Amino acid sequence: MTVDGGHAFNPLVAEAFRAFVGQLLYHGMTPEEVKTMAQKVPARVLGLD
Repeated sequence: MTVDGGHAFNPLVAEAFRAFVGQLLYHGMTPEEVKTMAQKVPARVLGLD
C-alpha cells in the first residue's frame, strides 16, 4: 500500500498513510484486514514472514 505523500503540497507520508488507514476503517474494513494488507502481505512478498 502506498500514498501520495511527502511532496511540497501533500502531507508527510506518515500522515497520509494514517489518514488512508483511517478511511479504510471508516468505510468498513476491520483492523485485521488492514493489518493483513499493510503488514502481512508485504512481508510475505518480501520473504520476511
